[in-house]
Amino acid sequence: MTWFRVDDRFHSHPKVLATEPAALGLWVVAGAWSSANLLDGFVPDQALPRLLPGSEMLAEKLVTAGLWRRIRGGYQFHDWTDYNPTAEQVRALQKQRAEAGRKGGLSKGSKPLASAQANGKQPPDVRLNPRPDPPPSTKGGRGKRGSASPEPAAPPELPPPHPFAEDANGNCKRCPLPRINRIHPAA
Repeated sequence: MTWFRVDDRFHSHPKVLATEPAALGLWVVAGAWSSANLLDGFVPDQALPRLLPGSEMLAEKLVTAGLWRRIRGGYQFHDWTDYNPTAEQVRALQKQRAEAGRKGGLSKGSKPLASAQANGKQPPDVRLNPRPDPPPSTKGGRGKRGSASPEPAAPPELPPPHPFAEDANGNCKRCPLPRINRIHPAA
C-alpha cells in the first residue's frame, strides 16, 4: 500500500488559500489515485471524470493556482517527488519488504519447537504436528505439499511514451493493457 503525502502546512499555503475547496478536494482524491496507481503524480485525462463530478473544470482551477501543470494526456502534480516517493522507490521498497517477510517466515518456520519451548508455550515432549504428512495429491489442486508459493509478479514496467494505437479489442498495440490502464502520451 502506498500513501499520498500532504504537508501539514498545506492548509496555509498561498496557492491553497487562493483555490476553492472543491478543487482542493479533487487535488486530494487525484493525489491518492495517482499514488495508488504508481503514476508519479500524473493524472490522465480519461481518469478525471471518474474521480469527481465536474473535475475537468476543477482541474483547470488547480492549473491556474499552480498546484498542477497541464501536460500532454493529462495533468501533473507540481513538485510530486519533493513530497512523495517515486514509483520506482515504492516498487523497490515493496520488493525489499516481501523478501524480508519471506526470510522471516523461513527463519521462524525452521525452529518451531525451539521457539515454542523458549516462549514456554510447548512442552518439550509434545510434537507440534502429531499427524503424519498426507501423501501428495495426484488430482492436481494447489501443487505439491510443501512447495514454496511463487513470488508475486512484478507490475509491468511502463513503456516509453508513445501514441495510443488501438487494436480490435481496445488495447494498445504497443502495451499489454487497455487504454484506461496505461499512459499513452506521444513522445
